[in-house]
Amino acid sequence: MLNQLKLSVLSIFIFANGYSQNDSLKKFRFSGVLVDVGIMATTEYGTLNADDYKTVAPNDILLNNSFVAYNRNFYFGEPQGYPQFPAYGLKAFFDLKKKGKINKEVFLGIRYRNSILSALNFQKEIIDTVGYFTSQQTATQFYQIKNTYSNYSFAIVAKQLFIPFGFNITTHKVRLVWLTAGLEFAPGVTFNQQYRSLHWQDTQSAIVEIGSNQSYSNFDQKIIAKNVQPLTNPGFCAYAALPLSLNIRLSKNIKILKNCNLTASIMPGFSYTYSKYVNSTFGPMVSSNIGLRINW
Repeated sequence: MLNQLKLSVLSIFIFANGYSQNDSLKKFRFSGVLVDVGIMATTEYGTLNADDYKTVAPNDILLNNSFVAYNRNFYFGEPQGYPQFPAYGLKAFFDLKKKGKINKEVFLGIRYRNSILSALNFQKEIIDTVGYFTSQQTATQFYQIKNTYSNYSFAIVAKQLFIPFGFNITTHKVRLVWLTAGLEFAPGVTFNQQYRSLHWQDTQSAIVEIGSNQSYSNFDQKIIAKNVQPLTNPGFCAYAALPLSLNIRLSKNIKILKNCNLTASIMPGFSYTYSKYVNSTFGPMVSSNIGLRINW
C-alpha cells in the first residue's frame, strides 16, 4: 500500500510538471499544491443483517447467538476503534488563462481514507440489585446496583483511494484572505476489506442511598471475543461534491511565508460504493479538511 501511495504521488507531480511545460497547453499553468487532512463522513452504510454476515464469515461463532432480546444500536461502538478518520489528501492546481474578472483553476489529486462499508450492532441492558447495607456511622441505608450492557458489533471495513479532479472559481490569491468554490469528481478503488466482529460488556456499579438520587459509580469494560477476517475482493467507490474553501496567507511580507496559505474547507456531496460483500450503497456525504496550500 505504501508503495502504491508513493507511486500515485510521484505520478501526479510528473503529470503536473509535464502539463505545465507542454507548449500546446500554455493556457494551463501549474500554480500550486495542497496537502490536507480531515474527516470524510458518509451515510451509505450497507444494510446487512446477521444472516447476511453469516455468508461472509460462516465460521464466526459470534453470529450463532440469538439477538431476539437485543436492541439495534446504530453507533459503531468498537472499544479500540476502527480508525475511520482522518482522511489524507494531496492536490495539484493549474491556473487557466484568465478571461474577464473570474479566476479559474483545475486540479488533480489523491485522497486516502479508512471506511466502514457496513455495520450491525446490538445491545442489551441487564439491571441487577446486588446487595443492601447500612452505614454504621450514620445508620444510613444504601443499596448496590449493577448495570451490564452486553454488546455485539459486526462490520465490513476497508481502505479507499480516490483520484479527485475538477475545477474551482477563486478570488484573488494575492489577498490575505481568499476563497474558492468549485465542483469535484473522484473515482476510486476499495481494497483491504475486512470482516470484523466483537463481543464486549460495559459494566457500571452504583451505590445509591435509599430515598436519595445521590450515587457513587464506577465503569468497567471487558472484551469477551473478537474476530478479524480479511476479504480478498476489491471494489469500486466514487463521490461528487462541491468543495468550498477559506484560505489565509501566512504573510504578505516574509518571503518564505508569502506563498503559504492555511486552508479550511467543507465539501458536501454524494458518495457511492460497490463491494461484493455489501453490494451497492449510495448516500449523502460531507468532508471537512484543514491543510497547507503553497502557490507560486
